[in-house]
Amino acid sequence: SKLLPLDSPKEPPGTNIYRVGAAVLATHRAQAFPGATIASLSIPWGFNKGRRGPRRLSPRLARANLVETR
Repeated sequence: SKLLPLDSPKEPPGTNIYRVGAAVLATHRAQAFPGATIASLSIPWGFNKGRRGPRRLSPRLARANLVETR
């Protein structure tokens, strides 16, 4: 299999889907805890979660749970 170049001369700057996706993932990375990810901005959080969220345990809640179980 042949790898294709990431950037194409036909694309306007800032529209490369791979690079935009990597930037979005990088902005959600938690700095203080390696491997942790900040909660998604696409799912509403707080008192009005609705049926869709939260789907995953946030790193903060996971740490609190680990502290309580030790």
